[in-house]
Amino acid sequence: MVADVDDADQPRRYVMDRRRIRARLAATSPKAPLLFPRAYLLDDFTFAIIWAVTGLDSALLDDDADLAEAVGLLAPGKFDPSLIFGRNLGAEP
Repeated sequence: MVADVDDADQPRRYVMDRRRIRARLAATSPKAPLLFPRAYLLDDFTFAIIWAVTGLDSALLDDDADLAEAVGLLAPGKFDPSLIFGRNLGAEP
C-alpha cells in the first residue's frame, strides 16, 4: 500500500506490505487510522528499484507467454514447421 502525503514543500510517499497492514489493522479498533512509521518513507532510490523489479518481472512473464505458445505448437499432432520457421524461400514453386 502506498500512502501519499501532499505537502506544499515536498510530496512524500510511504509504503507498507499488506501483511503488516493487516496485522496493524487487526490490532486496533476499526475506526483507528493506519499510521505509517517515518522509516517507511519511499525515497527516489527505492522507488527506482521497485520500478526496475516490476518492469523486469513483466518482461519475464512476457517471455514465458511466448515460450508457452511455442511449446503448444510443438505438441503432438499440432506441429506445423511453417508456423515456427516461416516458409522455405529456397524451395522451387
